[in-house]
Amino acid sequence: MDVTWRRLIDDIDWIGAILASTALGLLSYVFAMITSSHDRLRDPEVLAPLCVAVALIPTFIFWVGRQEKAGRPAVIPNSLWRNRVFSYICLMVFINWGAFNAVTFFITLFFQEVQRVSALQTSLRFLPMVVSGAITNVATGMMVNRVSANVLVVFSSTLTAISALLIAITDPSWLYWYSAFPAVLLSPICSDVLFTVSNLVITSVFPSKTQALAGSVFNVVSQIGNSVGLALTAVLAASVTRASPHEDKLSATALLGGYRASFWACFGAMVTMVGVGTWGLRRIGKFQTALTPRSVPGRKDSSAEKETTRPQWAMEKTGTITCTW
Repeated sequence: MDVTWRRLIDDIDWIGAILASTALGLLSYVFAMITSSHDRLRDPEVLAPLCVAVALIPTFIFWVGRQEKAGRPAVIPNSLWRNRVFSYICLMVFINWGAFNAVTFFITLFFQEVQRVSALQTSLRFLPMVVSGAITNVATGMMVNRVSANVLVVFSSTLTAISALLIAITDPSWLYWYSAFPAVLLSPICSDVLFTVSNLVITSVFPSKTQALAGSVFNVVSQIGNSVGLALTAVLAASVTRASPHEDKLSATALLGGYRASFWACFGAMVTMVGVGTWGLRRIGKFQTALTPRSVPGRKDSSAEKETTRPQWAMEKTGTITCTW
């Protein structure tokens, strides 16, 4: 019992966890407060937490760097970001999750507040997203060892960017099938492809002892991107609606201007993501598995063969990532 408590105290970076949790909690609070209006940043109850959160971020970076140099546990080691592919993957998932959730949120408002569609009919209009998401997951699993990973990510990002573009130019008088349907259909493709590719990349560029940490950081970055994306687009939509010449700010016409501004912002974010994926993942190739026999009848296994008990990923000079058992 003493050993367990000692490990609980010594093997966890409690200070780093408190710094990171406090900063993220305060930022989430600030984002929630400013969604209705960016003018709330002037309020003391919003400005004070924002200043504290901003100050905690460099403090956290300094602390984990100090912990890592001293050979002590660090909740998120700074060395994790030295891996170029992982850093680009995290940047892409940050942009994608923010844009995807924002588009989904404002499409819902577009259907209900602008087109005056009931909640049930709005739900039915999102069914194509479920179908395309399921198909994308199956197709990605089948193609990931046949098509270059960067091609999959860039192509799926382009499709999702087209989704944001289609809903941005949609006229409320148009039928659902004209542009809203393909927009909903294409919106989840990048998220599903990126999630699969990212997990394979994490298992390929990090040793087994670091893969769980890298996967956790990946998920945290996606949730932060979700919060930031929703907050920024909500502030943008509210600001455009307030600046609209219409007296009734809750009218469908006034709300439409704000929603369209958010859709265009998401389109720009996805185009940026296409550029990040094209450049950052340009050296990532296919994911392939090569099965190496563990034993040959009539011959004893060598010690090297016996040690091969788990998949070991290695990136070849050709850009193809192989997994040898």
